[in-house]
Amino acid sequence: MDRVTEMVKQMNEKYPFPPISNLKFHYPTKGFDQIPLYLAKYSFSSHGKRGLDAGCGTGEGTIRFAKIAKLAELVAIDISHTSVKIAKRRFKIFQSMNPGEIRGNVRFEQGDIVELNMQEKSFDIIFSIGVLHYLPSPKQGFRNLIRLLKPKGLILCRVYSYLGRWNQTCRREIVSILGNNPKNVDEKIKIAKKLFLSNINELEKRDFYEAYDRMFCFQDKALCSYNYCSPVETTFRIEDILNLLDENDIKFLDLIGLDTNASTYIKDPYILAKTKGLSLLDKLRLIELFAKPYYYFFIGQKRVHPH
Repeated sequence: MDRVTEMVKQMNEKYPFPPISNLKFHYPTKGFDQIPLYLAKYSFSSHGKRGLDAGCGTGEGTIRFAKIAKLAELVAIDISHTSVKIAKRRFKIFQSMNPGEIRGNVRFEQGDIVELNMQEKSFDIIFSIGVLHYLPSPKQGFRNLIRLLKPKGLILCRVYSYLGRWNQTCRREIVSILGNNPKNVDEKIKIAKKLFLSNINELEKRDFYEAYDRMFCFQDKALCSYNYCSPVETTFRIEDILNLLDENDIKFLDLIGLDTNASTYIKDPYILAKTKGLSLLDKLRLIELFAKPYYYFFIGQKRVHPH
């Protein structure tokens, strides 16, 4: 395990994520409610299928995936022993409170996405939410996940957007410079709070949603550590995502939770007509520049090559 991955692991051991101060806590996960629509759109049948939740954290997303996808088996992994332990407990509590709601087998394991030793082409669907951008090499992590995906299998992955995350990236780098001991997460949290929590009222006058997001972040040290203290964070342009998919022989299918209709952003007929002949990349670049999404929740399918 490399040094940066070890630091991320230590942060997760100390501050498991999503936050667990209340096991009924639901971390905001925009787009999750739309997943069934996309699975139906691309004719995914869950009967007898196996899924992987790569980077399950404390299990909040795993429970949602299990309810949504209705798989025969869902394997959930995370690099943090503490997170996996909590995820098991959280799932057990959910099962006791909601008997019969999840019928498939769900199991949790500790493991590193980059070093996973699992059978190739053994999963029909893979979920990876908010994980790739915290890897030292997102490309290597994604490549290893695709190795586990069956032909025609689906991958649903969420990563931070370069444009939408820009202000947060700047704040994180400020904290990194001032908190010059990369291993001292608590010191970085203290710096972040002193710098960015004090001007909430002023910020709210200019940008209510960013002010609300920042207030929410500081309610829990786990949220704060992820937003301000992670030793690594990669943000993505839409071109990066399309290249990542193409390099791994994955067909781009859709962006979950993001309106990709140009007419939503361009009302003038003359200008709108100019979008008709654009390539997929340029069409999505336009949406990216207009919408500036905070993250991309993309879905792709592994291509099948005839022998």
